[in-house]
Amino acid sequence: MNMTDKSIEVARDRGLGTDDLLTYDVVPSPLLFGDDGLMTKPEKSQLVRELEETLKPDDYYYRHKDDSAFLIDVMAAIRRVPLSGLTSFSDLLSKFAETTSLYHHHGRCDYIFDIYHDDPSVKDTERLRRCRATPVVLSSIELSTPIPKDMPTFWPSSQNKLLLETLAYAFLRYRSMEIHKESTVFSSYALTVTNGSASRSIMEQNITCSTSLQSQVEEADLRIPMHVLDCVRAGHKTCVVISNDTDVTVALLFYMATFLHEGLQDMWVRAGRDNTTRFVPLHILYARLGPQICTVLPALHSLTGCDITSKIGTKKAALKANPVVYLQGFGATTPLGPSSIQQAEQYLVQVIDAGNKSSNFLQLRAHQFHFSKSASHQSLPPTSKGLEPHIYRAFFNAYATMHVLDIGNSSSKQRI
Repeated sequence: MNMTDKSIEVARDRGLGTDDLLTYDVVPSPLLFGDDGLMTKPEKSQLVRELEETLKPDDYYYRHKDDSAFLIDVMAAIRRVPLSGLTSFSDLLSKFAETTSLYHHHGRCDYIFDIYHDDPSVKDTERLRRCRATPVVLSSIELSTPIPKDMPTFWPSSQNKLLLETLAYAFLRYRSMEIHKESTVFSSYALTVTNGSASRSIMEQNITCSTSLQSQVEEADLRIPMHVLDCVRAGHKTCVVISNDTDVTVALLFYMATFLHEGLQDMWVRAGRDNTTRFVPLHILYARLGPQICTVLPALHSLTGCDITSKIGTKKAALKANPVVYLQGFGATTPLGPSSIQQAEQYLVQVIDAGNKSSNFLQLRAHQFHFSKSASHQSLPPTSKGLEPHIYRAFFNAYATMHVLDIGNSSSKQRI
């Protein structure tokens, strides 16, 4: 007898009936947790694919324009560099620089770095899922350092990534001063941000510092909107974001009204990989979707599966479940109140089972147990109480996304 069956047997011995048992999370719900104990893996990219259904083939026509601004998620881009034929970190960074050199011919380039801390992070579960190998920590990384043969053991270490960021920062800064004439901006990164250092702008060997881009937001994903706003205010009408993360697309669509108000005309995101690489026109996508759905995208994405929450339902179902009706204001202000929790729960009921009359997860559990084929305690969604931590984590992520420009424009030391 497994622990689940034993727990149920003990509960029944104590006089609890089936309907009573349904009010308790007897076992971790497979909706929230996998067999490995980690949160269920989100299908983030599915959201972008669903949103792109509103676009037409001609919408994807893209060509570089002069006086554009290019915003590059450095570590994400470096991880995508093919390693075949490369032997040292000098080769790796040179190859990366080759992929970005074309952008420098057409305008400003912003290199945006992650910030790595030793403290626990809300993204630890996602990082554990991505990197199952035991990390091999390097004591130093120089240009001549050989690339590890087994890179999956390199990436799990924050120290390794910090060392690589430090090297990349120096390498790219040198190239910008020696080679590129257009403005190049470097975000503050892990070693400098703790000392309050500002972002640095290099143009024709002149270095200037900017406090407007200073932030302690850890992920480059959420600092990209700050750089977009800075580029637009500097007069760049076209912005091109080099990042393949759904979180970036969600944040940019959320802030699109702000960018357009400041003078932005075109915004593109390079998405996909290999033969699926494409430039997605977010300015057109925003116009097709409309501001209402874009306003609730951070809440929709966070509740149905992002880097810090479990996968619940599909992104397609999430878009069809009337998110504008249920999610207005979710993540906009703190604290998270009972009404918002209830609305989020009702929304997720519809994501899981469209048209279901249940108003909460307790009712949904009872409905599935009594009316679904092969239903068991092991296959049920969580109780309302069991779902609550998921909603709080989703709120945290949505709030972070919806207020990152506030953090960037203030002296707040809040870490997201």
